[in-house]
Amino acid sequence: MKTADAGKFMKIGTSFLIALLSAWSCGVSGPDPSLQAVRTDRPPKHFPEMDGTVIPPNLAPMNFRIDETGNAYSVRIAGGGSAAWQTRTGDPCIRIPLRRWRALLSENRGGRIEIEVMARNQDGAWSRFRSVTLLIADDPIDPFLVYRRIGPVYEYWNKMSLVQRNLENFDETAVLDNNDLGTTCVNCHAFLNNDPERMMFHTRKGPGTGLMLVQGKTVRMINTKTAFNDHTSFPSWHPDGNRLAFSTNKFKQFFHALGENRDVIDIASDLVVYDIPSNRITADPRIASPDWLETQPEWSADGKTLFFCRAAAPKPGPNAYNDYLTLKYDLMGIDFDPATGAWGEIRTVLSSQKTGLSIAWPRASPDGRFLLLAMTEFGNFTTFRPTADLVLMDLRTGQVTKPDINSGRAESWHSWSSDGKWVVFSSKRVNGIVTLPFFSYVDKDGVMHKPFLLPQKDPSRYVTDVFNFHLPELIKRPIPLKARDFVKSAYDRENILQAGLDPKLPVPKAKKEEPSALWSPGVLPTN
Repeated sequence: MKTADAGKFMKIGTSFLIALLSAWSCGVSGPDPSLQAVRTDRPPKHFPEMDGTVIPPNLAPMNFRIDETGNAYSVRIAGGGSAAWQTRTGDPCIRIPLRRWRALLSENRGGRIEIEVMARNQDGAWSRFRSVTLLIADDPIDPFLVYRRIGPVYEYWNKMSLVQRNLENFDETAVLDNNDLGTTCVNCHAFLNNDPERMMFHTRKGPGTGLMLVQGKTVRMINTKTAFNDHTSFPSWHPDGNRLAFSTNKFKQFFHALGENRDVIDIASDLVVYDIPSNRITADPRIASPDWLETQPEWSADGKTLFFCRAAAPKPGPNAYNDYLTLKYDLMGIDFDPATGAWGEIRTVLSSQKTGLSIAWPRASPDGRFLLLAMTEFGNFTTFRPTADLVLMDLRTGQVTKPDINSGRAESWHSWSSDGKWVVFSSKRVNGIVTLPFFSYVDKDGVMHKPFLLPQKDPSRYVTDVFNFHLPELIKRPIPLKARDFVKSAYDRENILQAGLDPKLPVPKAKKEEPSALWSPGVLPTN
Protein backbone atom coordinates (compact mmCIF):
# COMPACT_ATOMS: atom_id res chain seq x y z
CA MET A 1 0.00 0.00 0.00
CA LYS A 2 1.32 3.46 -0.87
CA THR A 3 2.18 5.78 2.01
CA ALA A 4 -0.47 8.35 0.99
CA ASP A 5 -3.17 5.67 0.71
CA ALA A 6 -2.17 4.21 4.06
CA GLY A 7 -2.41 7.65 5.69
CA LYS A 8 -5.84 8.22 4.16
CA PHE A 9 -6.98 4.78 5.35
CA MET A 10 -5.73 5.49 8.87
CA LYS A 11 -7.52 8.87 8.92
CA ILE A 12 -10.82 7.28 7.88
CA GLY A 13 -10.39 4.49 10.39
CA THR A 14 -9.59 6.89 13.19
CA SER A 15 -12.65 9.03 12.40
CA PHE A 16 -14.86 5.96 12.41
CA LEU A 17 -13.42 4.82 15.74
CA ILE A 18 -13.93 8.24 17.33
CA ALA A 19 -17.55 8.30 16.11
CA LEU A 20 -18.14 4.80 17.43
CA LEU A 21 -16.62 5.58 20.83
CA SER A 22 -18.63 8.80 21.02
CA ALA A 23 -21.88 6.96 20.34
CA TRP A 24 -20.97 4.30 22.89
CA SER A 25 -20.08 6.88 25.57
CA CYS A 26 -23.43 8.63 25.03
CA GLY A 27 -25.28 5.39 25.42
CA VAL A 28 -27.05 5.79 22.07
CA SER A 29 -25.88 2.69 20.28
CA GLY A 30 -28.19 -0.26 19.88
CA PRO A 31 -31.46 -0.99 18.06
CA ASP A 32 -33.65 1.63 16.46
CA PRO A 33 -35.56 3.25 19.37
CA SER A 34 -38.62 3.88 17.18
CA LEU A 35 -39.32 0.14 17.26
CA GLN A 36 -39.86 0.17 21.01
CA ALA A 37 -40.74 3.76 21.85
CA VAL A 38 -43.98 4.66 23.61
CA ARG A 39 -45.92 7.32 21.71
CA THR A 40 -46.75 10.58 23.50
CA ASP A 41 -49.54 12.72 22.12
CA ARG A 42 -47.77 16.07 22.50
CA PRO A 43 -44.75 17.73 20.93
CA PRO A 44 -41.50 17.62 22.89
CA LYS A 45 -40.60 20.49 25.18
CA HIS A 46 -37.97 22.41 23.28
CA PHE A 47 -36.36 25.83 22.98
CA PRO A 48 -36.81 27.95 20.97
CA GLU A 49 -40.42 26.81 20.65
CA MET A 50 -41.16 26.49 16.92
CA ASP A 51 -44.06 24.09 16.35
CA GLY A 52 -46.34 25.55 13.65
CA THR A 53 -44.09 28.48 12.73
CA VAL A 54 -43.62 29.66 9.15
CA ILE A 55 -39.98 30.11 8.18
CA PRO A 56 -38.32 31.45 5.00
CA PRO A 57 -36.59 29.07 2.56
CA ASN A 58 -33.22 30.83 3.06
CA LEU A 59 -32.97 30.67 6.86
CA ALA A 60 -30.06 29.32 8.91
CA PRO A 61 -30.63 25.95 10.65
CA MET A 62 -33.25 26.03 13.38
CA ASN A 63 -30.99 24.54 16.03
CA PHE A 64 -32.84 23.79 19.24
CA ARG A 65 -32.54 22.36 22.73
CA ILE A 66 -34.65 19.41 23.87
CA ASP A 67 -36.07 20.17 27.31
CA GLU A 68 -37.20 16.63 28.08
CA THR A 69 -35.51 14.64 30.84
CA GLY A 70 -33.34 11.95 29.30
CA ASN A 71 -29.86 10.58 28.78
CA ALA A 72 -30.16 9.99 25.06
CA TYR A 73 -32.12 11.56 22.20
CA SER A 74 -33.05 10.63 18.67
CA VAL A 75 -34.00 13.32 16.15
CA ARG A 76 -35.17 12.90 12.58
CA ILE A 77 -36.06 15.80 10.24
CA ALA A 78 -37.82 15.06 6.95
CA GLY A 79 -40.29 16.43 4.44
CA GLY A 80 -41.79 15.15 1.24
CA GLY A 81 -38.43 14.78 -0.49
CA SER A 82 -35.40 12.60 0.06
CA ALA A 83 -33.26 15.07 2.01
CA ALA A 84 -33.89 13.70 5.49
CA TRP A 85 -31.45 14.14 8.38
CA GLN A 86 -31.25 12.24 11.64
CA THR A 87 -29.00 11.93 14.66
CA ARG A 88 -28.76 10.01 17.93
CA THR A 89 -26.92 11.80 20.71
CA GLY A 90 -26.60 12.27 24.43
CA ASP A 91 -26.56 16.04 24.01
CA PRO A 92 -29.97 17.76 24.25
CA CYS A 93 -28.68 20.66 22.11
CA ILE A 94 -29.39 19.73 18.50
CA ARG A 95 -27.20 21.34 15.84
CA ILE A 96 -28.24 20.71 12.24
CA PRO A 97 -25.58 20.67 9.50
CA LEU A 98 -25.96 23.67 7.19
CA ARG A 99 -25.78 21.72 3.89
CA ARG A 100 -28.38 19.16 4.96
CA TRP A 101 -30.65 21.92 6.28
CA ARG A 102 -30.46 23.85 3.02
CA ALA A 103 -31.37 20.70 1.11
CA LEU A 104 -34.38 20.17 3.37
CA LEU A 105 -35.63 23.73 2.82
CA SER A 106 -35.02 23.59 -0.93
CA GLU A 107 -36.91 20.31 -1.40
CA ASN A 108 -39.85 21.41 0.75
CA ARG A 109 -40.19 25.07 -0.24
CA GLY A 110 -43.87 25.97 -0.05
CA GLY A 111 -44.52 22.82 1.98
CA ARG A 112 -43.48 21.54 5.38
CA ILE A 113 -40.93 19.55 7.29
CA GLU A 114 -41.47 17.43 10.38
CA ILE A 115 -39.07 17.12 13.32
CA GLU A 116 -39.51 13.86 15.19
CA VAL A 117 -37.93 13.66 18.65
CA MET A 118 -37.47 10.65 20.92
CA ALA A 119 -35.97 10.66 24.42
CA ARG A 120 -34.67 7.82 26.58
CA ASN A 121 -35.18 8.00 30.35
CA GLN A 122 -32.97 6.61 33.11
CA ASP A 123 -34.73 3.24 32.95
CA GLY A 124 -33.85 2.83 29.28
CA ALA A 125 -37.42 3.38 28.03
CA TRP A 126 -37.90 5.57 24.96
CA SER A 127 -40.68 8.14 24.49
CA ARG A 128 -41.72 9.18 20.99
CA PHE A 129 -43.28 12.66 20.82
CA ARG A 130 -45.65 14.14 18.31
CA SER A 131 -43.69 15.73 15.49
CA VAL A 132 -42.86 19.43 15.48
CA THR A 133 -44.03 21.00 12.21
CA LEU A 134 -42.26 23.79 10.35
CA LEU A 135 -43.99 25.41 7.36
CA ILE A 136 -41.65 26.64 4.62
CA ALA A 137 -42.78 29.80 2.83
CA ASP A 138 -42.15 30.39 -0.86
CA ASP A 139 -40.96 33.91 -0.11
CA PRO A 140 -37.35 34.38 1.07
CA ILE A 141 -36.42 36.92 3.71
CA ASP A 142 -33.91 39.74 3.30
CA PRO A 143 -30.70 37.90 4.19
CA PHE A 144 -29.20 40.32 6.75
CA LEU A 145 -30.35 41.69 10.09
CA VAL A 146 -28.85 44.78 11.73
CA TYR A 147 -29.46 45.42 15.41
CA ARG A 148 -27.98 47.26 18.37
CA ARG A 149 -26.47 44.97 20.99
CA ILE A 150 -26.84 46.52 24.42
CA GLY A 151 -27.24 45.42 28.03
CA PRO A 152 -30.67 45.13 29.66
CA VAL A 153 -30.14 47.77 32.36
CA TYR A 154 -29.35 51.43 32.07
CA GLU A 155 -25.93 51.26 33.76
CA TYR A 156 -24.46 49.44 30.76
CA TRP A 157 -25.32 51.91 28.01
CA ASN A 158 -21.56 52.46 27.51
CA LYS A 159 -21.16 48.87 26.28
CA MET A 160 -22.95 48.59 22.98
CA SER A 161 -22.34 47.84 19.34
CA LEU A 162 -24.11 47.91 16.01
CA VAL A 163 -24.19 44.31 14.77
CA GLN A 164 -24.86 42.69 11.40
CA ARG A 165 -26.06 39.09 11.24
CA ASN A 166 -26.33 36.89 8.16
CA LEU A 167 -29.70 35.14 8.44
CA GLU A 168 -28.70 32.42 5.98
CA ASN A 169 -25.96 31.18 8.31
CA PHE A 170 -24.58 32.21 11.70
CA ASP A 171 -22.00 34.80 10.62
CA GLU A 172 -22.14 37.86 12.84
CA THR A 173 -19.95 40.95 12.69
CA ALA A 174 -19.77 44.26 14.53
CA VAL A 175 -20.52 47.15 12.18
CA LEU A 176 -19.29 49.50 14.88
CA ASP A 177 -18.38 48.96 18.53
CA ASN A 178 -18.84 52.03 20.69
CA ASN A 179 -15.52 51.32 22.43
CA ASP A 180 -13.88 52.41 19.16
CA LEU A 181 -15.43 55.86 19.74
CA GLY A 182 -14.73 56.33 23.43
CA THR A 183 -17.86 54.47 24.61
CA THR A 184 -20.21 56.81 22.79
CA CYS A 185 -23.87 55.96 22.37
CA VAL A 186 -24.63 54.40 18.95
CA ASN A 187 -28.34 54.43 18.15
CA CYS A 188 -31.24 55.02 15.77
CA HIS A 189 -29.99 53.21 12.66
CA ALA A 190 -32.25 53.33 9.59
CA PHE A 191 -32.12 52.20 5.95
CA LEU A 192 -33.79 53.50 2.81
CA ASN A 193 -35.94 50.67 1.45
CA ASN A 194 -33.77 48.09 3.27
CA ASP A 195 -30.74 49.21 1.23
CA PRO A 196 -27.47 49.25 3.21
CA GLU A 197 -25.96 51.76 0.78
CA ARG A 198 -28.48 54.36 1.98
CA MET A 199 -28.08 54.16 5.70
CA MET A 200 -27.80 56.42 8.74
CA PHE A 201 -27.31 56.18 12.48
CA HIS A 202 -26.53 58.54 15.34
CA THR A 203 -23.60 58.81 17.71
CA ARG A 204 -23.63 60.69 21.01
CA LYS A 205 -21.00 62.06 23.39
CA GLY A 206 -18.05 60.71 21.44
CA PRO A 207 -15.36 62.20 19.17
CA GLY A 208 -18.07 63.05 16.66
CA THR A 209 -21.64 63.74 17.75
CA GLY A 210 -24.29 63.70 15.07
CA LEU A 211 -25.64 61.75 12.14
CA MET A 212 -23.53 59.20 10.26
CA LEU A 213 -24.88 59.29 6.69
CA VAL A 214 -23.95 56.47 4.29
CA GLN A 215 -24.38 57.10 0.57
CA GLY A 216 -22.98 54.29 -1.52
CA LYS A 217 -19.57 53.45 -0.09
CA THR A 218 -18.94 56.85 1.47
CA VAL A 219 -19.84 58.06 4.95
CA ARG A 220 -20.11 61.59 6.27
CA MET A 221 -20.87 62.87 9.76
CA ILE A 222 -23.45 65.66 9.96
CA ASN A 223 -24.32 67.79 12.97
CA THR A 224 -28.09 68.22 12.73
CA LYS A 225 -28.35 70.37 15.86
CA THR A 226 -29.39 73.94 15.05
CA ALA A 227 -30.78 76.99 16.82
CA PHE A 228 -34.25 75.56 16.14
CA ASN A 229 -33.70 71.98 17.30
CA ASP A 230 -31.58 69.78 19.50
CA HIS A 231 -30.02 66.52 18.30
CA THR A 232 -32.34 64.33 16.27
CA SER A 233 -33.78 60.86 16.99
CA PHE A 234 -36.14 58.22 15.57
CA PRO A 235 -35.37 58.63 11.82
CA SER A 236 -37.51 57.80 8.82
CA TRP A 237 -36.26 57.93 5.22
CA HIS A 238 -38.46 59.56 2.63
CA PRO A 239 -38.92 57.17 -0.33
CA ASP A 240 -37.13 59.60 -2.67
CA GLY A 241 -33.96 59.29 -0.58
CA ASN A 242 -33.55 63.06 -0.32
CA ARG A 243 -35.11 63.62 3.09
CA LEU A 244 -35.00 62.23 6.60
CA ALA A 245 -37.74 62.95 9.12
CA PHE A 246 -36.73 63.03 12.79
CA SER A 247 -38.08 63.85 16.18
CA THR A 248 -36.14 65.93 18.66
CA ASN A 249 -36.76 64.62 22.15
CA LYS A 250 -35.87 65.48 25.72
CA PHE A 251 -36.00 62.29 27.75
CA LYS A 252 -36.01 61.74 31.47
CA GLN A 253 -35.74 58.37 33.15
CA PHE A 254 -37.34 57.45 36.45
CA PHE A 255 -37.95 54.38 38.54
CA HIS A 256 -40.99 52.74 40.07
CA ALA A 257 -40.96 51.34 43.60
CA LEU A 258 -43.26 48.49 42.53
CA GLY A 259 -43.92 46.65 39.28
CA GLU A 260 -41.94 47.56 36.18
CA ASN A 261 -38.71 49.03 37.55
CA ARG A 262 -37.91 51.68 34.99
CA ASP A 263 -39.74 54.14 32.79
CA VAL A 264 -39.01 57.04 30.48
CA ILE A 265 -40.86 60.28 29.95
CA ASP A 266 -40.52 62.50 26.91
CA ILE A 267 -40.95 65.99 28.34
CA ALA A 268 -40.43 67.90 25.07
CA SER A 269 -40.47 66.69 21.46
CA ASP A 270 -40.99 68.08 17.97
CA LEU A 271 -40.61 66.92 14.37
CA VAL A 272 -38.09 68.20 11.83
CA VAL A 273 -37.01 67.16 8.34
CA TYR A 274 -33.42 67.11 7.13
CA ASP A 275 -33.15 67.87 3.41
CA ILE A 276 -30.01 66.05 2.24
CA PRO A 277 -29.28 67.88 -1.06
CA SER A 278 -29.54 71.32 0.54
CA ASN A 279 -28.09 70.21 3.93
CA ARG A 280 -30.90 72.05 5.66
CA ILE A 281 -33.24 71.45 8.62
CA THR A 282 -36.85 72.42 8.03
CA ALA A 283 -40.23 71.85 9.69
CA ASP A 284 -43.83 72.95 9.81
CA PRO A 285 -44.89 74.81 12.98
CA ARG A 286 -47.90 72.52 13.30
CA ILE A 287 -45.64 69.51 13.93
CA ALA A 288 -43.17 71.41 16.09
CA SER A 289 -45.48 73.06 18.58
CA PRO A 290 -44.61 73.61 22.26
CA ASP A 291 -48.18 72.58 23.12
CA TRP A 292 -47.73 69.06 21.78
CA LEU A 293 -45.35 66.12 22.07
CA GLU A 294 -44.76 65.07 18.45
CA THR A 295 -42.54 62.04 17.97
CA GLN A 296 -41.74 58.81 16.06
CA PRO A 297 -42.26 59.98 12.44
CA GLU A 298 -42.85 57.56 9.56
CA TRP A 299 -43.21 58.41 5.87
CA SER A 300 -45.92 56.66 3.90
CA ALA A 301 -44.82 54.34 1.10
CA ASP A 302 -45.61 57.00 -1.55
CA GLY A 303 -43.98 59.79 0.46
CA LYS A 304 -47.11 61.95 0.45
CA THR A 305 -47.93 61.58 4.14
CA LEU A 306 -45.85 61.86 7.28
CA PHE A 307 -47.33 59.75 10.06
CA PHE A 308 -46.35 60.50 13.65
CA CYS A 309 -47.50 60.11 17.25
CA ARG A 310 -48.74 63.08 19.25
CA ALA A 311 -49.95 63.83 22.76
CA ALA A 312 -50.74 67.03 24.63
CA ALA A 313 -47.67 68.22 26.55
CA PRO A 314 -48.18 67.84 30.32
CA LYS A 315 -47.89 71.06 32.25
CA PRO A 316 -44.85 71.34 34.55
CA GLY A 317 -45.78 71.19 38.20
CA PRO A 318 -46.61 68.86 41.07
CA ASN A 319 -49.12 66.85 39.01
CA ALA A 320 -46.75 66.20 36.08
CA TYR A 321 -46.03 62.64 37.19
CA ASN A 322 -49.71 61.70 37.41
CA ASP A 323 -50.34 63.39 34.08
CA TYR A 324 -47.69 61.20 32.48
CA LEU A 325 -49.26 58.01 33.86
CA THR A 326 -52.42 58.86 31.90
CA LEU A 327 -50.69 60.29 28.81
CA LYS A 328 -51.90 58.70 25.58
CA TYR A 329 -50.58 59.35 22.08
CA ASP A 330 -52.74 59.62 18.97
CA LEU A 331 -51.64 58.54 15.51
CA MET A 332 -51.51 61.61 13.28
CA GLY A 333 -50.80 62.32 9.61
CA ILE A 334 -49.84 65.43 7.68
CA ASP A 335 -49.93 65.73 3.89
CA PHE A 336 -46.68 66.49 2.07
CA ASP A 337 -45.81 67.40 -1.52
CA PRO A 338 -42.39 65.90 -2.37
CA ALA A 339 -42.09 68.06 -5.49
CA THR A 340 -42.42 71.40 -3.69
CA GLY A 341 -41.73 70.48 -0.07
CA ALA A 342 -45.06 72.04 0.93
CA TRP A 343 -47.06 70.75 3.91
CA GLY A 344 -50.79 70.20 3.67
CA GLU A 345 -53.59 69.19 6.00
CA ILE A 346 -52.96 67.62 9.39
CA ARG A 347 -55.42 65.01 10.67
CA THR A 348 -55.99 62.30 13.25
CA VAL A 349 -55.49 58.88 11.65
CA LEU A 350 -56.27 56.83 14.77
CA SER A 351 -57.37 58.29 18.07
CA SER A 352 -56.27 56.96 21.45
CA GLN A 353 -59.73 57.88 22.67
CA LYS A 354 -61.13 55.33 20.23
CA THR A 355 -58.61 52.59 21.03
CA GLY A 356 -58.35 53.33 24.76
CA LEU A 357 -54.60 52.85 24.39
CA SER A 358 -51.55 54.96 23.60
CA ILE A 359 -50.17 54.51 20.07
CA ALA A 360 -46.47 54.20 19.19
CA TRP A 361 -44.01 53.29 16.45
CA PRO A 362 -45.96 53.46 13.16
CA ARG A 363 -44.15 51.51 10.43
CA ALA A 364 -45.53 51.50 6.87
CA SER A 365 -45.52 48.38 4.70
CA PRO A 366 -43.65 48.76 1.39
CA ASP A 367 -46.87 48.40 -0.64
CA GLY A 368 -48.53 51.21 1.34
CA ARG A 369 -51.40 49.04 2.53
CA PHE A 370 -50.63 48.65 6.23
CA LEU A 371 -49.27 50.42 9.24
CA LEU A 372 -47.84 48.18 11.94
CA LEU A 373 -48.19 49.91 15.31
CA ALA A 374 -47.55 49.29 18.98
CA MET A 375 -50.14 50.07 21.64
CA THR A 376 -49.81 50.28 25.40
CA GLU A 377 -51.69 51.70 28.39
CA PHE A 378 -49.76 54.99 28.49
CA GLY A 379 -46.67 56.69 27.13
CA ASN A 380 -44.77 55.43 24.10
CA PHE A 381 -41.70 53.57 25.38
CA THR A 382 -43.27 50.19 24.78
CA THR A 383 -40.20 48.18 25.74
CA PHE A 384 -40.94 49.11 29.37
CA ARG A 385 -44.63 48.26 29.16
CA PRO A 386 -45.38 44.53 29.71
CA THR A 387 -48.84 45.02 28.21
CA ALA A 388 -47.52 46.49 24.94
CA ASP A 389 -48.82 44.69 21.84
CA LEU A 390 -48.46 45.05 18.08
CA VAL A 391 -51.51 45.92 15.99
CA LEU A 392 -52.04 46.11 12.24
CA MET A 393 -53.96 48.95 10.62
CA ASP A 394 -55.28 48.59 7.07
CA LEU A 395 -54.94 52.06 5.56
CA ARG A 396 -57.48 51.27 2.84
CA THR A 397 -60.31 50.42 5.22
CA GLY A 398 -59.14 51.89 8.53
CA GLN A 399 -59.64 48.48 10.16
CA VAL A 400 -57.38 47.77 13.15
CA THR A 401 -56.64 44.17 14.17
CA LYS A 402 -54.42 42.56 16.77
CA PRO A 403 -52.48 39.71 15.11
CA ASP A 404 -51.76 36.42 16.85
CA ILE A 405 -48.06 37.22 17.24
CA ASN A 406 -48.28 38.92 20.63
CA SER A 407 -47.35 37.47 24.00
CA GLY A 408 -48.03 38.37 27.60
CA ARG A 409 -44.89 40.50 27.66
CA ALA A 410 -43.65 43.64 25.93
CA GLU A 411 -43.55 43.74 22.14
CA SER A 412 -41.74 46.81 20.88
CA TRP A 413 -39.67 47.81 17.86
CA HIS A 414 -40.77 46.34 14.53
CA SER A 415 -39.86 46.71 10.85
CA TRP A 416 -40.76 45.26 7.44
CA SER A 417 -38.75 43.31 4.89
CA SER A 418 -38.15 44.96 1.52
CA ASP A 419 -41.05 43.06 -0.10
CA GLY A 420 -43.42 43.34 2.88
CA LYS A 421 -43.64 39.55 3.28
CA TRP A 422 -41.81 39.44 6.61
CA VAL A 423 -41.79 41.46 9.81
CA VAL A 424 -39.13 41.43 12.51
CA PHE A 425 -39.98 42.72 15.96
CA SER A 426 -38.52 42.87 19.47
CA SER A 427 -40.13 40.91 22.27
CA LYS A 428 -39.42 40.18 25.93
CA ARG A 429 -41.47 36.98 25.84
CA VAL A 430 -38.56 34.63 26.54
CA ASN A 431 -37.61 35.86 30.02
CA GLY A 432 -39.25 39.26 30.54
CA ILE A 433 -35.86 40.98 30.77
CA VAL A 434 -34.18 41.26 27.39
CA THR A 435 -35.63 42.09 23.98
CA LEU A 436 -35.01 39.40 21.36
CA PRO A 437 -35.81 39.39 17.62
CA PHE A 438 -38.79 37.41 16.35
CA PHE A 439 -39.91 37.07 12.73
CA SER A 440 -43.41 36.67 11.32
CA TYR A 441 -44.56 35.81 7.82
CA VAL A 442 -47.23 38.12 6.36
CA ASP A 443 -49.32 36.41 3.69
CA LYS A 444 -51.23 37.99 0.77
CA ASP A 445 -54.30 38.51 2.96
CA GLY A 446 -52.33 40.43 5.56
CA VAL A 447 -52.40 37.55 8.06
CA MET A 448 -49.34 37.47 10.32
CA HIS A 449 -48.28 33.91 11.14
CA LYS A 450 -46.78 32.40 14.28
CA PRO A 451 -43.35 33.98 14.81
CA PHE A 452 -39.99 32.29 15.32
CA LEU A 453 -36.94 33.42 17.27
CA LEU A 454 -33.70 34.27 15.46
CA PRO A 455 -31.81 30.94 15.15
CA GLN A 456 -28.41 30.63 16.82
CA LYS A 457 -25.56 28.19 16.28
CA ASP A 458 -25.72 27.40 19.99
CA PRO A 459 -29.40 27.15 20.99
CA SER A 460 -28.43 27.98 24.59
CA ARG A 461 -27.00 31.38 23.64
CA TYR A 462 -30.11 33.21 24.82
CA VAL A 463 -29.52 31.81 28.31
CA THR A 464 -25.83 32.73 28.58
CA ASP A 465 -25.86 36.00 26.58
CA VAL A 466 -28.08 38.49 28.40
CA PHE A 467 -27.90 41.33 25.86
CA ASN A 468 -30.72 43.04 24.04
CA PHE A 469 -31.15 42.73 20.29
CA HIS A 470 -32.43 46.28 19.93
CA LEU A 471 -34.03 47.96 16.86
CA PRO A 472 -33.80 44.99 14.46
CA GLU A 473 -33.82 46.04 10.79
CA LEU A 474 -33.76 43.77 7.72
CA ILE A 475 -31.46 44.65 4.81
CA LYS A 476 -30.96 43.17 1.36
CA ARG A 477 -27.15 43.04 1.34
CA PRO A 478 -24.32 43.45 3.84
CA ILE A 479 -23.27 46.96 4.80
CA PRO A 480 -20.49 47.94 2.35
CA LEU A 481 -18.36 49.75 4.94
CA LYS A 482 -16.07 48.59 7.74
CA ALA A 483 -15.92 49.82 11.31
CA ARG A 484 -12.73 51.74 10.54
CA ASP A 485 -14.62 53.83 7.95
CA PHE A 486 -17.08 55.03 10.59
CA VAL A 487 -14.35 55.61 13.15
CA LYS A 488 -12.32 57.67 10.66
CA SER A 489 -15.35 59.80 9.84
CA ALA A 490 -16.13 60.41 13.52
CA TYR A 491 -12.60 61.52 14.33
CA ASP A 492 -12.31 63.73 11.25
CA ARG A 493 -13.59 66.81 13.06
CA GLU A 494 -12.64 69.23 10.31
CA ASN A 495 -15.00 67.53 7.87
CA ILE A 496 -18.05 67.25 10.09
CA LEU A 497 -20.82 68.95 8.15
CA GLN A 498 -22.99 71.45 10.01
CA ALA A 499 -26.61 71.40 8.87
CA GLY A 500 -28.17 74.72 7.95
CA LEU A 501 -31.56 75.99 9.03
CA ASP A 502 -34.55 76.89 6.89
CA PRO A 503 -34.75 80.72 7.11
CA LYS A 504 -38.56 80.47 7.33
CA LEU A 505 -38.30 78.89 10.79
CA PRO A 506 -38.25 81.06 13.92
CA VAL A 507 -34.83 81.45 15.53
CA PRO A 508 -34.14 80.87 18.29
CA LYS A 509 -36.92 78.56 19.35
CA ALA A 510 -38.26 79.27 22.87
CA LYS A 511 -37.12 76.58 25.28
CA LYS A 512 -39.78 74.58 27.07
CA GLU A 513 -39.68 74.63 30.85
CA GLU A 514 -38.27 71.40 32.20
CA PRO A 515 -39.73 70.06 35.46
CA SER A 516 -36.34 68.66 36.43
CA ALA A 517 -37.11 68.60 40.14
CA LEU A 518 -39.83 66.01 39.50
CA TRP A 519 -37.65 63.49 37.69
CA SER A 520 -34.54 61.62 38.75
CA PRO A 521 -31.46 62.49 36.65
CA GLY A 522 -32.02 60.60 33.42
CA VAL A 523 -30.10 59.08 30.57
CA LEU A 524 -31.25 57.92 27.17
CA PRO A 525 -33.21 54.65 27.40
CA THR A 526 -31.06 51.62 26.73
CA ASN A 527 -33.34 48.78 25.72
